[in-house]
Amino acid sequence: MTRVGMSMKHIYSPMIFYLEINLFCLLILGIILMKACASLDKRQTWSLFKQMLAAVMGTTVLDVCWRLEITGCWQLPQVVRTCVNAAYFSAIGVSAYLWFCYTDSLFGTRILNSRKGRVIALIPLVLLCLLSLDSGQTDFLFVVDATGRHHRGVGYVLYTVLAYGYLAVASVKGVYLATRKEHYAERQKYLVVESFTLPVVITGIAQVRFEQIPLLCVGVTLAALMAYLNAQELQISKDPLTGMNNRGHLLQYLSKKMKNHQAPLYLVMIDVDHFKGINDQYGHVEGDRALMRIAGLLKRLCGEHNCFGARYGGDEFVLIYEGSAMDGSGLCRMVQQAVEAENAQMEGRCPYRLSLSVGYAVYHNGITSIPEFIEQADQQLYVAKKNRK
Repeated sequence: MTRVGMSMKHIYSPMIFYLEINLFCLLILGIILMKACASLDKRQTWSLFKQMLAAVMGTTVLDVCWRLEITGCWQLPQVVRTCVNAAYFSAIGVSAYLWFCYTDSLFGTRILNSRKGRVIALIPLVLLCLLSLDSGQTDFLFVVDATGRHHRGVGYVLYTVLAYGYLAVASVKGVYLATRKEHYAERQKYLVVESFTLPVVITGIAQVRFEQIPLLCVGVTLAALMAYLNAQELQISKDPLTGMNNRGHLLQYLSKKMKNHQAPLYLVMIDVDHFKGINDQYGHVEGDRALMRIAGLLKRLCGEHNCFGARYGGDEFVLIYEGSAMDGSGLCRMVQQAVEAENAQMEGRCPYRLSLSVGYAVYHNGITSIPEFIEQADQQLYVAKKNRK
């Protein structure tokens, strides 16, 4: 083999490997994006997740272009080279920013709902884009030596801090919210960010040492896949109308609590009075609104008192409470007070008043199964409903 042929083989063999890994990652990301786009979920949270996936795919394509350019496989005009560099490093910042936006919407913290919050959140992204535009003009971000090899400049540390800063803030926020007592029952939702952050951070650090292997691309793809699977799991466990936990998640949660609880365990069964009348008189759309209003007040109670709430089916809801701060009667009064407050707030704006019947059961050694536990609460609910007639 000639010297030229050996030189070309030396250049292209690692490059082909690099391309193969990136193409495989693009395939995985593309499948995830298609699945996400096929979902009927139109919430802003899901839309932001799809935008983040698209940004990551764009970053992967630009990474290949950038790698081809710095290895000399592509001989590009200076203007094109500058544009590729700027687009690649900007795309990384955009991907990180969109992940931050996704977690803000997922957690319901709504930092970006205010003008001040949006401006503060955009500052690192603007700085990242400015650094990216500078990448082809000065030696601040990268230095090109006499042989044409690229080396990280002094500005690369600042760039990395800004890009990973979005992930770090989202991660810290998620851990903080997960440890809050009122979020205990839904802590999985807040810890989902760790499934994205850890692979990206680990592979990003390894990428510095092994430049010829697209480890960061693999880490981001793995992170996106894990985040998607976690999002799907959260979706599966939720009731699509009310956003509360569904019956399947309730039974799973109750099974764990019955096996391992440190304080009295209460099951509160809630039924909407005269719900058929609301449907018949005002229509099923209004009936759905009534269920969503009830779900809203129950979710607020769950957050305030560390309860697990679920829609059991139809017009029935369940609260699970572990603790000694309230007994079963106190829990029932709490629900009734909440619905009265809701009626007072909607006075004059809603043609009907919401009414709930509530019954409860407390877990003891004589209860041998989940159906038996639910049946005891249901019997008390029946007594309460009979007394309200």
